[in-house]
Amino acid sequence: MMVQIEGAVRFSGYLGTVSGKYHITNNEAVRIGISFNTYADIENKNDDNTRSYSSLGLSIQYVHYPKSTATVLLFFGGGAFFENRRETDKNEVIGTSEYSNSYLGLSALLGAEWFATK
Repeated sequence: MMVQIEGAVRFSGYLGTVSGKYHITNNEAVRIGISFNTYADIENKNDDNTRSYSSLGLSIQYVHYPKSTATVLLFFGGGAFFENRRETDKNEVIGTSEYSNSYLGLSALLGAEWFATK
């Protein structure tokens, strides 16, 4: 299981809703993550105003560990990500509005990982 700590006490999915890491060697690994999110918000139960949102993303990263003998490992690397977001607003006066955005990008990594056992 991989999680990230945000702020003082908030834990969230590390590389998406579902993620994993595969070690190619003791000094190299590949991380893959799939994220998805959806919600529907009813703004006022007395009318038909609603908003719905959904997103789907994919991330892949290459990780290099310069030294692989310690419990805390420093690492660096890079990767790519893609995300598609859709939003629909339904309003009884204005009508329906639909938005769709796609994002593609690169990421750079620098950090440390702690392993309870090695």
